[in-house]
Amino acid sequence: MGGQTRAALDFVAPLRASQDRSQERALVERAFSGLGWEVPSLLREMRTAEDFYLAPAAQVVMPCYSTGRVVLLGDAGYAPGPGGMGTGLAVIAAYVLAGELATQRDHRAAFTAYERQIRPYVQMCQNQAKGADKYLVPTKKSQIWRRNQIMRLLPYMPGKNMIKRMTERAASAITLKDYATRTAPEPYEPPKPQAGRR
Repeated sequence: MGGQTRAALDFVAPLRASQDRSQERALVERAFSGLGWEVPSLLREMRTAEDFYLAPAAQVVMPCYSTGRVVLLGDAGYAPGPGGMGTGLAVIAAYVLAGELATQRDHRAAFTAYERQIRPYVQMCQNQAKGADKYLVPTKKSQIWRRNQIMRLLPYMPGKNMIKRMTERAASAITLKDYATRTAPEPYEPPKPQAGRR
C-alpha cells in the first residue's frame, strides 16, 4: 500500500559516548535480538531507515536558561523526560519567549521575564515525568509483568482517568499573558533616484 510504519523501541542500556549510526543500530539489534512478533521485521527495516534516531530518555536541568544573547528553549534547556509533555512545554515556552522579546526593550529583561514565568511550569512537568522511564522500561521480569497487566487493565480500572487528569492539570498549570504587540513599523520604501543621476 505504500504506507509507513514508525516504531519507538525503548530499552535500558548504559549511557555511552556519541556513536556513529552503524554502532547505534548494532546496539538496538543486540537489545532486541531473539524477540518474536514483528520485532525481526522492525530490526530489518531499521538497518536502512533514513530517519533512524537514537537518544537517551533524560531530563535536562539547567541552573539558568540564558547567557548573553543566547537563550535555551524546549529540550535544549529543560527536557522533561518521558511523559513530561515536552512538545507542549516547548510550544508554551516559545509563546512566552516571543511575547517577552516583543514587549521588552532589552533582551536581558526579556530573558529574565521568560525564565521567571516558565521555570515553575518546567519544574512541574519534570516532576510529573520522574520515574516514568523506570515504569515504561522496567528491568525485572516481575516489573514487566506488572506494567503489562496494568496497561491491559487500565481501560477498565476505576482510576483510568487519572493519567488524563494529570496531563490536563499540567497543561493548565500556567497562566499565559496576552502579549500586546507593538505597532508594526512603516513599510520600507527605498529612496527615489534623483533626476539626472544614475
